[in-house]
Amino acid sequence: LIVINFKLINRHYNRVKRALAVPSELRVARHAHTVVVPVGNINRAVLHSIAYARSMTPDRLIAVSVVTSPAEQRAMEDAWERHRIPVELRIVFSPYRDLTGPLLKVIDEIDAERSDDVVTVVLSEFVVEHWWEQPLHNHSALLLRSRLRKRRNTVVTSVPVHIRDHQIQETEPAPTVKE
Repeated sequence: LIVINFKLINRHYNRVKRALAVPSELRVARHAHTVVVPVGNINRAVLHSIAYARSMTPDRLIAVSVVTSPAEQRAMEDAWERHRIPVELRIVFSPYRDLTGPLLKVIDEIDAERSDDVVTVVLSEFVVEHWWEQPLHNHSALLLRSRLRKRRNTVVTSVPVHIRDHQIQETEPAPTVKE
């Protein structure tokens, strides 16, 4: 059984090696780049994620917010304007508080707009002070990440936001979102 297991492992590694081999005639074309930032509400973590997404200089940058009511939509639009965030905001309704399904649908729609697009989804990830606090955060991001990993032409990246004593620890000044 051990020998069979090692042979199967070797076969797997050889298959991966063949799949990753680069033929001399292969040329990889540049793709269009769209960045999507999921936004639950306007907070420092979201502003850090948007600042990071903007630093990638994508061809398109879209923030997506999933809301459950027209009042929540108005509140998000008002906050977006009040903070003068120069990024397109798409708002999606989900009456059942499902975030992953509606967000994946919007990403599919955005991806379908261009055939040569690579979509990067930038997720805020809370890094808390104590290990026992970690299970209280990042559940939606974890679920979304696991679903997005299966999509072709999709990159998922996290912006860690360190929270200590209920304050975000700044390694540099808070991001400013400029026009």
